[in-house]
Parts: sequence; structure tokens; C-alpha cells
Amino acid sequence: MTTPELERRLVAVLQRHAEEAMNQTDTEHQFQKLAGATVRQKRNRRRAGAVAAMVAVAAVIVLVAWFSGQVPRAGEDGSPDPAGPERVSAVDSAEAFVETYATFDQARIAPLLDGAEIALWTDMYGDDHWQRGLGWRKAVGGQILPGDCAVLWRSPAGTEVSCTYDFHELHSDQYGVGPFGDNTLTFTIKDGQILEVTDKTAVSTNGYWPDVWDPFAAWLKRNHPDEAKRLYPTWPDTLYVNDTPRGLRLWRQLSQEYADQRSAGGP
Repeated sequence: MTTPELERRLVAVLQRHAEEAMNQTDTEHQFQKLAGATVRQKRNRRRAGAVAAMVAVAAVIVLVAWFSGQVPRAGEDGSPDPAGPERVSAVDSAEAFVETYATFDQARIAPLLDGAEIALWTDMYGDDHWQRGLGWRKAVGGQILPGDCAVLWRSPAGTEVSCTYDFHELHSDQYGVGPFGDNTLTFTIKDGQILEVTDKTAVSTNGYWPDVWDPFAAWLKRNHPDEAKRLYPTWPDTLYVNDTPRGLRLWRQLSQEYADQRSAGGP
């Protein structure tokens, strides 16, 4: 059935109901049908019938306009979506954080994490030191490349948002390796405020370990065995790094030396 035909049928039906409502205002008919009713009751029925008629006519106008597209449906033309504002607010907050986090600017990042539970750079004791983590990433020529953010679910506690990102580390962009993807920053956000954030890297599956991390450790063992112990607190295990100020200076020096040699065709 075409839209014009549907509109004509809808108008006909609603007009018929409107006429029936108007007929109910016939006081003589009501008097015969309801003998003994008071004058006040008849007046009330007359008013009710008139209101019903006006409502029916108004319904015709609104529905015809709706079917013809003159009245926007929910969610069209920027009209409010009940779930929209909170979703947009949460995603916007997450995207703003990832973009700021990628600058390594701790002064700008800190206010966004005020009061939040953080798991961005956890040490061997389970404590988080996100500032030191960013310092290390910056020292080794790291880059964070923001991806997309999406809502995972909503609850009274807040909206869960996941943001993907790629990264470079140990100057991997300099020698043409990476970036390495499948990493996520996961947030709990309520009223635009970050309540919790967790970083999960895919270093064991996205190629970073075999292409960058392990070759760097092997290079250290061959060329700087003594310094290797100063870069990794648990050397020869390389799970944790020395991110103290002194450690960062050595990381900066040796990671750049490694990148230069690898760029020149070295190991």
C-alpha cells in the first residue's frame, strides 16, 4: 500500500470517528436515550462530546503529518534519543582521554583521572604508576595511536566504554616495524567523569614481542650485558622495566642506539 493511499484511508477512518463523536453531542437524542438525566449531566456530555471531536480531528492532523514525514520521528533530525546523551557523553569522555593520553602530557592527563581507579602501568607489587609508565614510553620513542571507542554496556554504576589503540615502542617506527594493534583502554564513566580505567596491551599476540621486545633484549645481552641488568630489575626476565629517572636516562640512550643500528641494517 502506498503512503498516499494509507493516508487517505487513515483520514477516512478518523473522520468517521470524529463524526460519531460529534453526533454524541445531540442533546435531544441523549435526552430520549437517558430520560430523567439532569440538565447538568446533558451539558457535561455535550462538553465531553465536543472535546472528543476536537481530539479526533487533532489526531487526524498529527498522524497524517507523521506519515507524510512532516513530523520527525524519534532520533531523526537531531531529535533526542533517550539513551543518546549518556552514550555520547561517555564516548566523548573516553575519546578525549585517549587523545590526551597519547600526548604524554601528564599535567593535562592528571585532572581527567582525579578520583579514578587506575590500572595503566602496574608494577610487580600490583601498584599503578601511570606517570612513570608514560615517562618510560616517551623515553623509548613510544607513540600511542588512538582508534575507535564504543559502549560495551550500561548500568546504574556507569557506562562501560572500550577504546582501541595501536602503538610504537623502542623507536619501532624508525626502522619500519609496527604499529602494533589490538590494545584496549577500558573505562567506567558516569556523568562524563572517569571512575575506572584499565589498559590491556596485546604484546603477546600482536607481534610486538617477537618483532621488537625480544630482539632488543638479545641485542642488549650481546652488546651491553652490564647495562641490561640496570634496565630490567629482574634480568634476564624482561617483564618489568626500570622506570626510575636514572633508568629512564639509560633507556633513552640505549633504545636510540638500538634503533639507529637496526635502521642501518644491523640486528
